[in-house]
Amino acid sequence: MSELVFEDVSMEINKVAIANNLTFYATRLCCIFFSPDCGTFKELSLLFSKIHLHSANEIKVRGSVYFDGKVLPAAKFHHLLNQHVVCEGNDSVFDVLSLINREEAENMVRKLDIYFYNKRTDHLNVQESRIFEIAVNLIAKPPVMYLKVLGMSRKQKDKCLSILSEFVQQHESVVFVETDFRIYLTVRLLSSMRRYSL
Repeated sequence: MSELVFEDVSMEINKVAIANNLTFYATRLCCIFFSPDCGTFKELSLLFSKIHLHSANEIKVRGSVYFDGKVLPAAKFHHLLNQHVVCEGNDSVFDVLSLINREEAENMVRKLDIYFYNKRTDHLNVQESRIFEIAVNLIAKPPVMYLKVLGMSRKQKDKCLSILSEFVQQHESVVFVETDFRIYLTVRLLSSMRRYSL
C-alpha cells in the first residue's frame, strides 16, 4: 500500500455546530487528491457510521477507512489525525456500525472538514504545482472541495489560483472563490475530478 504523502492533518468543525456530546451521522466522506509519487489521483474514502464530537479538539469516529480501494489501518488513520480524533475499533480496521440511510444522514450531518496539507510543498515547481496534493472534499449538497493554502506566500497562492483558473475553464461544473488564503471549490460531480491531471 502506498504511503499517504500528507504530513500534517487537522480537523475543523463548523463552529455553529460545536457542542459537547453532539453526535453527527454520516455515510461517506471522500477525499480525492493528486499523488505526486505515482502521478495519478488517489481516493481516501471514509465510510463513517458515527462521528461523536466531545469537544472542539476531540472527535470519536467509527467506520471503515479505505485508501485507493484498500483498507487503511485504523492506527495509521489515528496517527494522521493526531490529537484531533479518538478512533474506536481494533488495531487493523474500524468496527463498522449499521449505517443509517442517506436521507437521514443528509438531514443530520453538519459541515465536517478534514484538511490534508503537504508540508513538502514549500515552493511550487511545475510538478508540485498540481495543487490537488492538498485537496479534500466534504459531505455537502453540492459537495465542496477545500484547498488549504494557509502558510503559502502570495506568489505561491497566485500560482495556485492560476492553475485552478485553467482547470475551471475546462470544467463548467466547478466554481471557486478565494477568501483569506483559503480556496473554495464547489464541485457538482466529484467523480469527474479523477479524470483530470493538471
